Amino acid sequence: GGKELLLMVSNDGFSCAHAAAFNGHVEALRVLWELGGKELLFIPAKIGGFSCVHAAAVSGQIETLRVLCEMGGKELLLMVSNDGFSCAHAAAFNGHVEALRVLWELGGKELLFIPAKIGGFSCVHAAAVSGQIETLRVLCEMGGKELLL
Repeated sequence: GGKELLLMVSNDGFSCAHAAAFNGHVEALRVLWELGGKELLFIPAKIGGFSCVHAAAVSGQIETLRVLCEMGGKELLLMVSNDGFSCAHAAAFNGHVEALRVLWELGGKELLFIPAKIGGFSCVHAAAVSGQIETLRVLCEMGGKELLL
């Protein structure tokens, strides 16, 4: 029981924080943080190493991204998967423009410029490979042409 129960993960390695973040359940995240502490927010998924911030970014949960940053700080926003993909990659690939704007506001250019470990794949690559035209425009707006190079 107790904290041990909160820190349990599914077969994929997803924590209850991943589930709450993906579905935008901000109040559940606040309770989980209160009971499980910061440690719970930093559990990477066993498969891929994705964080709960990745889960929120993939599904475009804007308020959830703000709350996760409030609880886990910039350090949580800068977590990358096993392959080096950031939450900005996740939001860009899925075309979540408003989520990218929030990530830029909270994590700055540093977050946008994280290259993946495999081939230096940027968040611009992520948007381009999935055909996210508006996302490409917004990324250029936020990161400038240097993000495109």
